[in-house]
Amino acid sequence: MRGIPNKLEDIYSRVLVRPNACWESIRPYWAIRIKGKSILAHRISYCLEHGLDPKDIKGKVVRHECDNPKCINPDHLMLGTQYDNIQDKIRRGRAKYRAVPLYDEDVLVQALQDVAGGMSQRASGKKHGVSQQYLSQLILGKFTRTHCLRLQQLCQQINGPSNEK
Repeated sequence: MRGIPNKLEDIYSRVLVRPNACWESIRPYWAIRIKGKSILAHRISYCLEHGLDPKDIKGKVVRHECDNPKCINPDHLMLGTQYDNIQDKIRRGRAKYRAVPLYDEDVLVQALQDVAGGMSQRASGKKHGVSQQYLSQLILGKFTRTHCLRLQQLCQQINGPSNEK
C-alpha cells in the first residue's frame, strides 16, 4: 500500500486508542489525504489490517460493527455493501421507516391497494413503512417489477387506462 505506511504515525497521533474498545478518531468519518486523494480513516484502518489497498475495496462499504462513526479499530470494522449498511441502520433503529424491505411485494401490494382505494401515497407509505417517493415512482412506472403482475395491475388501476398499444 504505497503512501499509507508513512501516514500511520500521523493517524495514530490523532486517535484515542483504548484496548478492546473503540479507537476514536478526531471526528466522525475523518478523511486523510494520501497522494492528493481523501480516504476515510476507517477505510485505511481496514485496509492496513487486511493487507489491502484502498483500490481493492472500491465500491464496497466499510461498516462499523460498534456503530461508532469515529471508530477506526479494525476489530470493529467489516466490509460489506451499501445494502448491508442500510440493513445495519434498520436493525439499530436509525432508519426513517420501519424495517420492511422495499422490495417485499406483499407490502407494496398492500400499500398500492390503499392508494387505489383513495388513501394518499403519504398515508399509505407511512402505514406500510414505504416512502411516498418510492410509491410515486412505482406508480409512474419508474421501477420495473415485471415478476409481479399484481403490482403492474394495481399501478395501471391507479394511473387509469394506458394510451399505449
